[in-house]
Amino acid sequence: MADYFVWHASAQDDGDATWNSSTLAYLDLQTCLAAVAAGSNVWVAHDHNKTYAADTDLTNNGTIVAPILAICIDRTTGANAITATEKTIGASYSMKPFENNIIYRGINFGTGDYVYFEANSVVEFYDAEFELVSASGDFLYATLGDGKFLFSNSTLKTAHLDQHMRLSGGIYFKWFGGGLNASGTAITKLFQCDGDKGGELVLRDLDLSNITTNILTMSSVITSGIFRVLLAGCSPLHRYNAISRNYL
Repeated sequence: MADYFVWHASAQDDGDATWNSSTLAYLDLQTCLAAVAAGSNVWVAHDHNKTYAADTDLTNNGTIVAPILAICIDRTTGANAITATEKTIGASYSMKPFENNIIYRGINFGTGDYVYFEANSVVEFYDAEFELVSASGDFLYATLGDGKFLFSNSTLKTAHLDQHMRLSGGIYFKWFGGGLNASGTAITKLFQCDGDKGGELVLRDLDLSNITTNILTMSSVITSGIFRVLLAGCSPLHRYNAISRNYL
């Protein structure tokens, strides 16, 4: 299991054996994750702040049995940190961190446009924040199906009342701890479920007070399959509304 290092300001001059290594250090996650093998550890500097001026896919080589670990740490002390940032700029640029098989910890993501996901991916986020800064559009656009995602102690910051997660059938989505960033724009719904395959949402101990009407809506395009939903310890639950007979 190899170790690699990501820091946007790395000189890559072999000034040290880690953050400046010409063979182990990278300037951004996109380049690093595409290059390293399954099971690798990717250490991301606490002061890493990378901005892409294009659509960005964080494709990786992780597998179910050997996912890649991308973890933010302090470059000096090696302690866990939660301040590394990867983002796109401009309203038309998208971000895709939901790729393949990877675990992120302490890394924050920002995008001007959609956040897409790749089908058949298993992705976990711990101590993360997602910020969508465009004037409209979905936050998470997952209509291909077959994905398993976990948010743990993670937050979402929105910029438009209609920004939400659009999930298709075949999605298993768990979110434990965190919720909506109160400084973002209040939204009318958090999830919209689409598709004819069924899926499952588990939401636990979330602050959802920045939702004005619905936590969840069911699209009229659902004609078969069952979406199972569990909400526990979330607030405020009185803003929940389901609009489909397929709700369970």
